[in-house]
Amino acid sequence: MSSAIHLKCPNCGHPIRADDINILSLAAKCSSCGCVFPFKPRLFQAYSVPIKPEKRPKGVEIHLQDKELFLTYRWWTVRYLFLLLLGALWNLSTIMWFVITLANDAYLMMAMGMVFAVGGIALQYVSIAGFLNTTMIKVDDFQLSVTHQPVFWFSVPKLRRDEITQLYCTLHINRGQNYTQYSYQLNVILKNGKHVCILKGINNADQAQYLEKEIEHFLKIKDRYVKGEYIGRK
Repeated sequence: MSSAIHLKCPNCGHPIRADDINILSLAAKCSSCGCVFPFKPRLFQAYSVPIKPEKRPKGVEIHLQDKELFLTYRWWTVRYLFLLLLGALWNLSTIMWFVITLANDAYLMMAMGMVFAVGGIALQYVSIAGFLNTTMIKVDDFQLSVTHQPVFWFSVPKLRRDEITQLYCTLHINRGQNYTQYSYQLNVILKNGKHVCILKGINNADQAQYLEKEIEHFLKIKDRYVKGEYIGRK
């Protein structure tokens, strides 16, 4: 079992309380002298972060069969309904553009509309995938594989089981003019030090962390802190 971690202020030597430590930014503040100082992530190398949700989150299923782990993640969220409606309006406008330009023999303008047509088709494709798709993560004695179905989506190459040393989640923030969207990404670290994203766009932290912990448990990998890892809100 890991020993406790104790921080002291480098300015006055006063012990730092847990409430004065910000793990995400790797900084701490001394309540005695007010000194703010960074600390190194290696302090957490032997520390297992207790982030596993108490219950399986909605949208994730788990099955264990013949020494094979199957985890399924459902893509669907309300935002895909918005994308579907936006894509439908976009494509309707593009069709009207083609009809008007063709009726007026404006072939150059019609050709320019192809750019918008491609964007509308891509938007509709993403929204349909969001409605229908499920991601399956399979781990067996030899490898970890990720597939998306029924709508085609690019997947990462299969990873050898004995090459996987750690899994971790990261938070990604997409800010627009009138919105802020949060999503989570599940990553794998290989023995050669390479970081590979195996699933992105996960809807919430509980889903991402549940997938991480179940895979680590199946592979008998001890959870260790990784720089940049999302470990939850304080």
